[in-house]
Amino acid sequence: VLLRHKRQNALLATTLAVLVVLFAGSAAALHFESVASEGNITTAHDALWWSFCTIATAEPGDLSPVSTEGRLVSALLVMTGVGTFATLAGLLASVFVDDDK
Repeated sequence: VLLRHKRQNALLATTLAVLVVLFAGSAAALHFESVASEGNITTAHDALWWSFCTIATAEPGDLSPVSTEGRLVSALLVMTGVGTFATLAGLLASVFVDDDK
């Protein structure tokens, strides 16, 4: 079953991974930035919005991490976003190239 539905499984796995990283990144950012003296990510709403925008590689200008740990979380989120968009581009290309319909 896994081998017969490779595209659907890849899309499902990618979506699940992005959601896990989104919520884990939000929790980590909130944890690290809420205790930083100059941190501006102080609510769960801000952390979730910041994580979503960072994964979409469009980090909001009004929210940014100031701690070293927060910046590491930011780097991981950006890499996740780039990998996600690359995976989706590959899946889309496979739809156009695939002759087995």
